[in-house]
Amino acid sequence: MKNSLQNVQARQQQILEQLQSGKLLYIRDLSRHFNVSEVTIRRDLNALEHTAQLKRVFGGVRMSQEPEELPNSEPELNLSSPGLFSQRILTRQALHAEEKDLICKKVATLLENDEIVFMNSGTTVLYLLRYVANKHLHVFTNNAAIALVERPADVEMTITGGEHFVRTQSMVGSIAKDSLSRVIATSCILGVSGISAANGITTTLHQEREINNIMLHNCEGKHIVAADPSKIGRSHSFITCPIQDIDILVTLSTADEEEIRKIQDCGVQVIFADQPD
Repeated sequence: MKNSLQNVQARQQQILEQLQSGKLLYIRDLSRHFNVSEVTIRRDLNALEHTAQLKRVFGGVRMSQEPEELPNSEPELNLSSPGLFSQRILTRQALHAEEKDLICKKVATLLENDEIVFMNSGTTVLYLLRYVANKHLHVFTNNAAIALVERPADVEMTITGGEHFVRTQSMVGSIAKDSLSRVIATSCILGVSGISAANGITTTLHQEREINNIMLHNCEGKHIVAADPSKIGRSHSFITCPIQDIDILVTLSTADEEEIRKIQDCGVQVIFADQPD
């Protein structure tokens, strides 16, 4: 019998060995490989969670990794004057860099020629400029760091004035808000501190919440959130908007499976940058 105790233990041992090799395993593939139902595989994974550090992701599972165990081969941004950055912003830029790069490559495919685009102060969106070389865009942003990132010649850039918040390299305050309130954009791309079905888009700073709100309000087209999996399911002190105000979330398939389903149930289109279209 497939589900005899001996067979179950053997199957779970094989799954564990594959996980320990560093692979991301998908439930549908395990079901086909072992010729059992997906429900059976989910029971196996539930049992293995008691003995191993597993990370359940959308449609699959992998071994959990602590941040210090992540590889160091992450793509770096070409900053022309890195000395102007606080240590905090450099640390944020390096964290999950490979994931952010992959996400922004996908976000770039959602933009059309001749768009007016809002981009906020998240470190994620800094990677986007690598992938819009063939599109004429006019970007309006409060992201002070973006001035130091190499950009294609076809991309026009307007950076708001305002109070310079060193912690996040963002421009905030009345001047920044007034500058953005005079623009109508066709797309809005937000990097976020947290996104969840329950609390929507949240941030750690109320000044950035105000800026994000204006960008969303003055965008007549797509509201896009670019968020690496560490941001999915997280909430912070200040709510930018409910989840229903977002059209598209671009993340990776390693994001929390249950939270992704909840976000989709709220009407948000979720695109996994590491999966084919």
